[in-house]
Amino acid sequence: MDDARFFDAETRKVLDGVLAGSSVRITGPRLSGRTTIASRVAGSLEAAGWVVHRVTGDRALRSVTFAALVTSLGASIPAGVGVAGVAEALVDRIQRSGRCAIVSDDSGFLDPLSLAALDLAQRRTGVPLVTTVDAGGLLDERSPVSYDRWPEIVVTVPSLRYAEVYAALVQILEGPVDAAVVGHIRMKAAGRVGLVRRIAEAAARNGQLSLDDGRWTMKGTSLWTEDLSPTVEGLLLGLRADEMTALTHIARHGAIPPSSDPAVLRLIARGMLQSIPGVDPARHVTIVPPVIASYLLSRGGGSAETGLQEDGQYESEDGLGELLASLRRESDAEPAATARYFTRRCATRERTAFARWEADPSARNAASWLNAWWETPGPKRDPRRVLAATRRDGVGRELLNLALAESMWNAANGVVGEAVFRPLESLAADRPDWSSDIAALRLLFEGSGGLDLNSRERMARLAADPEPSSTVATVLALFDVYALEPAKAAARLASVDEPIVIPALTGFVEALSLYACGRMDDALVLALRARSSARRNADSIGYLMASYVAAISLIYRGQFDDAMRVIDGALALGKPGFLVNMLHDAMVRLSAVADFDVYDSRHSLRPSTGSVTFGPLPGVGTAIYELLSKRTESDAEFDTAVADRIEEHVRRGFSLEAAAGGLLCLCLRPGPKALQRLAALFLAHGFTAHDRLLAIARTIVDGDGAAALDLVRDYEADGDEYQIGMLLRGGLTVMRAAGRPSPQTQLLEEAVVLLASRFPGAGAHLDAGASRHVRNELTPREVQIAHLAGSIPNAEIATQLNISVRTVEHHVSNAMRKAGARSRQELGERVRGRLA
Repeated sequence: MDDARFFDAETRKVLDGVLAGSSVRITGPRLSGRTTIASRVAGSLEAAGWVVHRVTGDRALRSVTFAALVTSLGASIPAGVGVAGVAEALVDRIQRSGRCAIVSDDSGFLDPLSLAALDLAQRRTGVPLVTTVDAGGLLDERSPVSYDRWPEIVVTVPSLRYAEVYAALVQILEGPVDAAVVGHIRMKAAGRVGLVRRIAEAAARNGQLSLDDGRWTMKGTSLWTEDLSPTVEGLLLGLRADEMTALTHIARHGAIPPSSDPAVLRLIARGMLQSIPGVDPARHVTIVPPVIASYLLSRGGGSAETGLQEDGQYESEDGLGELLASLRRESDAEPAATARYFTRRCATRERTAFARWEADPSARNAASWLNAWWETPGPKRDPRRVLAATRRDGVGRELLNLALAESMWNAANGVVGEAVFRPLESLAADRPDWSSDIAALRLLFEGSGGLDLNSRERMARLAADPEPSSTVATVLALFDVYALEPAKAAARLASVDEPIVIPALTGFVEALSLYACGRMDDALVLALRARSSARRNADSIGYLMASYVAAISLIYRGQFDDAMRVIDGALALGKPGFLVNMLHDAMVRLSAVADFDVYDSRHSLRPSTGSVTFGPLPGVGTAIYELLSKRTESDAEFDTAVADRIEEHVRRGFSLEAAAGGLLCLCLRPGPKALQRLAALFLAHGFTAHDRLLAIARTIVDGDGAAALDLVRDYEADGDEYQIGMLLRGGLTVMRAAGRPSPQTQLLEEAVVLLASRFPGAGAHLDAGASRHVRNELTPREVQIAHLAGSIPNAEIATQLNISVRTVEHHVSNAMRKAGARSRQELGERVRGRLA
């Protein structure tokens, strides 16, 4: 793979500096591509007739006198010659070279005397010196010289973006790559091009990737292999014992608060620890790149495959355990604190932007102010004055931002029909070169309720463009995700090479594509990181988008307490703007699911009016939510209603919600019609991620408890552990209600117990409470909380169990209703009596 193709801008900046007579420092961690840039610069200079003196540091020869000059330049250094004599010889060589430069790679590993001689020679001749160094600094305390030279520019090697990782993997693997593979490798490598290459090559060599329908996919949940050990050991080589101890501790126990421990501070300076961003961006530090944690876990105290087991939850090698630990440390007061933080930052941003517009009412300043205006909570200025007084003299993108903001305001303030999009259409008439972007934005707004024939025709025209803009590609990728085509979405995102009009949308689509292809853990990692970054930057739209993906991923995993933390934080902001109103409403519905109150609509939070019945994403439409909220008369009626909703979502182009909502309903109350619709949907899309779940569902629908038990006995973890547990419990309720033979029911009960014993961390289960056959049994969590409720207050229970007070309140309320208790004391007594 040609790594240099990813660093054109950085290479150009280095060359420009050298041609201007400046020295250049290329900073970046190992395997980030810094050596590639230096080599490319040297080659370009040599092609232009320059003489390039290349010097390379070698860790193994760092203690050998003048080793770098002898091995790299072939210099012959007589015994007894010191630094001054060697520097004089180098000066003489440089002066006889004509136009020349020095390129020093891995300068931190040069032996001290070679480094000193190079430093003296460069200062005397003034030739440009290009060095590659770690991001944490050029030299350590053992070096005898300081590189305080001038002029010198610094070029930082960036991490690869999603599209670049996709392109690299296509080149390495010689074929298209599934979105899950791209996301997994990108996160494991922290975007370092060298690590991306090595992880992909090792995975292919060890059979961890398979070619499925012409596209490379992951066979399991991990790409860790012992073949990567030498690579990671190279990253760790040279660390002190206390630094290794600190890294091992963090790998085993998750992110830690920053401390004054010298080892932690040195690791932060080296770039091997990175803060997890939040309201306070320095609250916790975690290992970078995450593949180091995988290596350390594989050496003892855990494994890179399953990680550590704590409180019934499994740690993920992708940093998921660390992110969840950070999420769980958020206090009940955090949503309010976050809302205050956003309010202050957004209000300041809005005032500053408005003052800038008043001084110069240009299109750029107006668009900037309107973007800030949307995100500002509370009372807002009337934007019509700004819209009326703004000069329409900006460049295309500025005018597009302004027209978009106008259309959003129209939609949010009762304007209907074509009048909503009049600003965008007027711009399209004046600027035909932006017509595709404008058509894509219209499609984005209008498509939330379904794709009619006209919308499908417009989408087809946009998709026919062989070189779509980044905005068009991102919008089409979103609709690919809606249609349960994550592979197509990944391919489109690979062409996104510049910021789009709605910056947060690209990351939102990327995370959703991982969710759509069944990679819930990877989607959750990406979403939680984006949520922290958006919180740090007071990006309320990005924060809400990331929170939504995190919430649906957590609910899929059965981690309702964690989902409520995320949802509470997002809902505390209010509605940042028209663009994300549907996601805000969706999280209101999801909060009902996460609070175990989905079946009692009297106590559920209610979304705003005007919501669509069939939406493109979980919770956006009311169809599935209303089905779960009301009590149907029979399991057969419920099954028919689920099948009809699946079919209608597919007809509207919303196969993702058909799959997500259909799976939830099937697991709650398995029925033959819903199972048939789901199986046909997955078959039509070549989707195999839930094959084992569907097989177990088939045995339940057939009333074959023995077959279900056999499948559970042979089941291997694939991410559906929680869903299968819920499916078995729901099937048990349905079989009891239908009066199935007792032996089969008993076998299914054995399957429930067996799954729970094999996968104890599968989360708290919803039960099929939508049926009139409501179980009177309390859940294990409800029993635990009810036992404490009779003697200690909710706040103390929350602290003891590490959950929110609001969650405790809901558990107590549900337990009292199920137990028929009139007070907390009575509840505690009944539970204690039952336990006795």
